Amino acid sequence: MTTKQHLKTPLKDLATDATSPSGVLPFATPLKKLSYKEFLSDASQVYQRKYYQHLDEPCNSEVAYKLVTAPESKLAKHSFLPFISYNKKVRRFGKYFKGFGTRVKQKERPLRYASHKDGYIYRYYAKRIQPIYDQWVKDNHLENNSIAYRKTGLDNIDLAKDAFERIAEIAPCTAYAYDIKSFFDFIPHDTLLANWQTLRKGRLPHGEFTVYKSHTNYAHCDKEELINLLQSQGLKVPPKGRLCSIDNFRKHAKSIVIRNTESYGIPQGSPMSALLSNIVMMQFDLQMKAYIEVNLGGLYKRYSDDILVSLPENTLTQQEVATNVNKLLKEYVGTTLKINDAKTTICSFVRQNGIVATTGITKELDYLGISFNGKRYLIRSSTLSRYWRRLRWKLEVEKRRASKTFLVDRLKRGETKIRRRNISNKFTAQNYNEAANAIKYAIRAANKLGSKAIKKQIKKHRKVISDELN
Repeated sequence: MTTKQHLKTPLKDLATDATSPSGVLPFATPLKKLSYKEFLSDASQVYQRKYYQHLDEPCNSEVAYKLVTAPESKLAKHSFLPFISYNKKVRRFGKYFKGFGTRVKQKERPLRYASHKDGYIYRYYAKRIQPIYDQWVKDNHLENNSIAYRKTGLDNIDLAKDAFERIAEIAPCTAYAYDIKSFFDFIPHDTLLANWQTLRKGRLPHGEFTVYKSHTNYAHCDKEELINLLQSQGLKVPPKGRLCSIDNFRKHAKSIVIRNTESYGIPQGSPMSALLSNIVMMQFDLQMKAYIEVNLGGLYKRYSDDILVSLPENTLTQQEVATNVNKLLKEYVGTTLKINDAKTTICSFVRQNGIVATTGITKELDYLGISFNGKRYLIRSSTLSRYWRRLRWKLEVEKRRASKTFLVDRLKRGETKIRRRNISNKFTAQNYNEAANAIKYAIRAANKLGSKAIKKQIKKHRKVISDELN
């Protein structure tokens, strides 16, 4: 159903409400309009003048504000451009070999990003709908259950610490960490719409419905394929700025545009994707809290597609827990979302003389980048492995760069032989531009968790750098 069809379709064909005298679900109250000052504020992050490559160019704040605050009937006619897609490649390593590791496989994550003007619209609607979702979470006492993509003043370290402390309180218990397979690619559209209307207490106004359709019936094209096609047609693609004009895109690249015709899937990478992923799980979160926490006295948390369940000892078997989670997922979200069994982690905790410890095959529980074994906290091993690989690679690059013939020219400009500040910014806590990095994260985690073990994990990083550069 296109947006124009939505506007012309009789109300009874769109949604019904048995409690309404006419049997028709009324329209939801229009969203509150943001002022121009709110639109520009750093806190709202609605207007962000970015310069990534797309089919359009960023516009000034006045034009952007006029676009997003246009009457909803006008927004319903807005022509959304295809998302530009690319695959983010993540390398997975096994055991180390001379510090670099042995690659075992490469994971690709499909990401899509919206055009500049479409991005303004999406951020504007996300900013106005997010408080409504947050209030729904509060009203249903889900603040400690739905914990992703919400401004709570807590970071992942705080959230992980809270989860581990609750597990320690429940012990003896068994913790189950589940992952939903290809979450964004399989979000069911009917559940998303139904939950969105539940959140808004009525049918979506035309503007919101337009945004909904642009995320479910979205189109996208691969960036690399688009560039190659344009160049094969004799068109120059600049390294920065606009990829091509919209006319040239429609003339030459229409054949590579892919439209989502399935009844599931939203683009991962849109400014609204995070919010929509929470909306689609609303009823599931309610039912999981009632079942796991209220009925069984356990713990339930969901961070996007990561589900954490902890149940007191001898409550349910491992198979019963998995079966019931899948059953609730199927009943309250849809049949397209499934648990990825290959990523499921089960960790048992016991209490001996008042001390909590893990038992069984799995010795540590990983959650939100932190590992916990009942006695100590650690940074997840894969996080530090990635840090060491990148550090060693950077050191090798800098040493090779320093040996090039243009070293004399760099010395004349006052540059040192090896760019130590560049390495320091990315790989140590002595950070000149205050940018985040793995070491600063580890220090912050160690302080918040009171973990000497984490400090020990990163103790030798400065010595490694010094030994390599001297």
